[in-house]
Amino acid sequence: MKKGVIALFWLFAVGFVYAQTRGDTIIYIPMPTGGTATEQSYFKENFEMETIAAGYTTTENPNEADYILRLEVQPNMVMYDDGTEEQAPPDEPQNLLELRLLQAADNSEVVMFNFPFTEVEEMYEYNLYLLYQAMANVPLTKLTSQLDPDHWRNKWLYIRGSIDYNISNYQADVKDSNNWQSSTAIGNDAGAQGDPLEPQNARSTTPMIGGTLGLEFQFLNWMAVEGDMKFVFGDPEESTLVPTVGVDLKFPLKPSKHFMLEPYVGVDVPMFTGTTVKNTSTFAALGGGFQFGVKGGNMGAFFVDTEFMYTLGNVSTRTSYRKADWQRWVLGFGIGYKLGFFNRNKDPDQSPTASY
Repeated sequence: MKKGVIALFWLFAVGFVYAQTRGDTIIYIPMPTGGTATEQSYFKENFEMETIAAGYTTTENPNEADYILRLEVQPNMVMYDDGTEEQAPPDEPQNLLELRLLQAADNSEVVMFNFPFTEVEEMYEYNLYLLYQAMANVPLTKLTSQLDPDHWRNKWLYIRGSIDYNISNYQADVKDSNNWQSSTAIGNDAGAQGDPLEPQNARSTTPMIGGTLGLEFQFLNWMAVEGDMKFVFGDPEESTLVPTVGVDLKFPLKPSKHFMLEPYVGVDVPMFTGTTVKNTSTFAALGGGFQFGVKGGNMGAFFVDTEFMYTLGNVSTRTSYRKADWQRWVLGFGIGYKLGFFNRNKDPDQSPTASY
């Protein structure tokens, strides 16, 4: 009765620790050695059955195994002080079941112990206990390494930061000559027409370093929304800061455990701050992009980002010598990291993304 209580304790205590991870551990149990053919068959069949019942995976191919459980039936020998050995007295167990757990990769021994018995029927209540006693010595490294490798790309929330290289392009809108006026017309006679725009001044392209801070919410496995504050430099007249608020709708694709692809469409609202920009378009910029991320630990990803945004309507500027309307687009390249919080999936078995 006392041994039965101990066995029950082991089942609950050790079983609780390995409840969610032991199914990833593959065990090979070769035919036991020693004893009779009946004993060999009994221990082979019973330990395989108990291993499966305990939640482990068994295999008949030692090359697939993580661990090998070798069983051997030996006579219970008693050694006396004079060095002689003989079979244990009839009132003591006549046999020993030796259990040796080996690591399959290098055949190194993890643990070895034995348990006394006389008839195999006695072992029914102890075999599962012995199995747990052996498996309690399995290093946790094997088990914990099986935690969801997809956590890095399956977070509810990400904080994103990147350094960007933006190419801001402004093309003069000269369809209406009233859009271009000289300093005389602006300062002295608002109704007068200015000189025609010189060709070399009809386009302004400003490539400059910028940055982006953002917050991404992945509310579905295949869809996320991201809000950004972008810091773009350059307007048609001078290289001043153009803070831009953006919202992107992203479509995460996860073809591999090591990277993810996120095409997206977005809306940007630029807010010009330069002293030369007296009036800006009331329209936002529309476009999209593509983000490629690689695993950067279990918390997030390193990524590169490319996007193109085209401003609807015109951007208007006014200087001391002219006022003008511009058509604007921005091509951006970014590199950064996004840090995730709150796992969407608990483990690989429950993960809806495990098949991606």
